Amino acid sequence: MVVWGQGQTPGKQLLKMRVNDKTTGKPVKWGHMAIRQFLLPMSFSIVVLPIAIVLTLVPVMEIQFVAIAILYLGFFVGALIDALWIFRGGKINRLVDVFAKTDVLNESPQQA
Repeated sequence: MVVWGQGQTPGKQLLKMRVNDKTTGKPVKWGHMAIRQFLLPMSFSIVVLPIAIVLTLVPVMEIQFVAIAILYLGFFVGALIDALWIFRGGKINRLVDVFAKTDVLNESPQQA
């Protein structure tokens, strides 16, 4: 989280990559990275959240277990769709990048 203010994660820093804002072309700030890294991926599971909440209200323990499983499954499916989004149509953006209006750029020197 320390390097988020520079538009990087530790992994991106090692790989010499940076997250830039599509509108300004400049590295995103800390708050923009927080939204991109946490809030947007968590929002993918929001679709199944009402189902999970209703099922947790049922006093049967097995149904509550199913509700938790549905919530985790929704998060997993959302994360999978986000990760596989880069393989569509030749564009190399995750679904999170589309919503956050960001681009991930490789800043390492190109070798011939």
